[in-house]
Amino acid sequence: MARLILIILFSVACLSGCGGGGGGGSPEVESFPLTSIAYPNFGPFMVGSPINPIECIVVGGIPDLWTVTPAFPDGLLLDPQSGAISGTPLEVHAPTPHTVFAQNESGQVTVIISIFVLPASPCDLDFGATQFQFEQDTPLVPIEPSSGCGPAELWTITPTLPEGLLFSITSGTISGTPVLPGVATDYLVIASNPFGQESVSISIEVLLIAPCDLQYPVPVQTLVVGEELPLQIPSSSCGAADSYSISPALPDGLLLDPASGGISGTALETATTTSHTITAANGVGSSQFLWTLTVQLAAPCDLMYPLSLLSLVVGDALTPLSPTTSCGDPETFTVTPGLPPGIVLDPDSGVLAGIALQDQPATSYQLTASNVTGQTSFGLVIEVLIQPPCDLVYPSALLTLQVGVPLADQLPSVACGPVSLYQSVPALPAGLILDTVSGVISGTPTVAAGSASFQIEASNSSGLTTTAIQITVVPQPPCDLQYPVAAQTLVVGENLPVQSPTSGCGAVDSYSILPALPPGLSLDQMSGGISGTALDPAT
Repeated sequence: MARLILIILFSVACLSGCGGGGGGGSPEVESFPLTSIAYPNFGPFMVGSPINPIECIVVGGIPDLWTVTPAFPDGLLLDPQSGAISGTPLEVHAPTPHTVFAQNESGQVTVIISIFVLPASPCDLDFGATQFQFEQDTPLVPIEPSSGCGPAELWTITPTLPEGLLFSITSGTISGTPVLPGVATDYLVIASNPFGQESVSISIEVLLIAPCDLQYPVPVQTLVVGEELPLQIPSSSCGAADSYSISPALPDGLLLDPASGGISGTALETATTTSHTITAANGVGSSQFLWTLTVQLAAPCDLMYPLSLLSLVVGDALTPLSPTTSCGDPETFTVTPGLPPGIVLDPDSGVLAGIALQDQPATSYQLTASNVTGQTSFGLVIEVLIQPPCDLVYPSALLTLQVGVPLADQLPSVACGPVSLYQSVPALPAGLILDTVSGVISGTPTVAAGSASFQIEASNSSGLTTTAIQITVVPQPPCDLQYPVAAQTLVVGENLPVQSPTSGCGAVDSYSILPALPPGLSLDQMSGGISGTALDPAT
């Protein structure tokens, strides 16, 4: 240790000359007046350095009390009985005059002395050890040196500390986090102040350590095919990793950066849930992390069918309707509510097919294509109409009827769909009725009519079927022909009053008589009246 000692002058001024006192042989002790006091010359004091006691030279009487003003700096003492100066200075003290008083019963004398306390140079540097081993990437508990003697105002270290470590030039403290491993290296630490310096040599080695506590931000990752994975950056404690590896390999499109450990990319294929072991390693050891990945199909989207409104007729076979989708492939197809009877949805292909078995009004259906990732839907309206009637037939297609003679009920037969309405074009002859619900033709013709064709229609909301019936209505024959006198006797030349007939049933178109009437009598063919004058006898 180098110690610089500066010479500092201390001035001693005696107010009176020093001398000895005398005594008589009187049995009574008498205090003699003090003449003077003085201290020998002494050099400057140094903080922390004990001084040898400095005795005062007294001339005259003997002092019985010593005092000083102002007080000495901390650590320096004035003996109140002897006046000796002793102790160990504890603080720096600029040159300052101090007045020392020595007194007894006869009086007092003083002396002015100058006290100067200098700082000491540092000494006894100690870091607690001379060899240090630090672990890479591990923060240091700050290492604070201790020193003795004078305070160190400036600290230096040579050569420069390893990267990441810090050295305080005001306290000499070593702190920080070493970044790179390195072999043991000697460093010279110097603590100094204006009065000197002290040095100590220490050795520092930065040890490479294995990575530990490897972590990724999302330990369980689920992607869909085509989805980009945001960069997954690992973190670890302890030592830095030189390389990264993964087992088993990642699915196509995803990559592990062997230098940084970052995982990124775009998933190109499905992958079942798999736990991948990621290893971060360096020359000392490794740390592992279990990263779980699932790559699912993309959810299907844009489900479409060729039609959005499907109109069927009971009994019609539905031409299969195949769907289209985008994005991911569907795994299953469903529909709500249930489809009309006879129409089915293939759950694997989504194809709609079948034969409609029952009519129903227009109903909205939600068709859904889905997989484990998601779903897409399509709205379809389906109506199933009843069949139109077909094959309408009556027992006879040619009817000859007589006025007044009831027609036996003509019951139709019809196939295909149910009939909701029967009607005739044109209307049936007077007296005949077509039941619009059952289609039965019945009644009694009231008016003769020539032969005519009637179109009978059987219809429902889906359509109609027709059949033609030829109907002729002939008049009713007369009946109950009566004359006023059933047996008539005349004489030749006698005039016969007109005998007008009556009849029932049908109207009479003409009259005739057999055998012929005797000469002079005649029958009116239009009215049936008999009249005239008998000209010949007749049996």
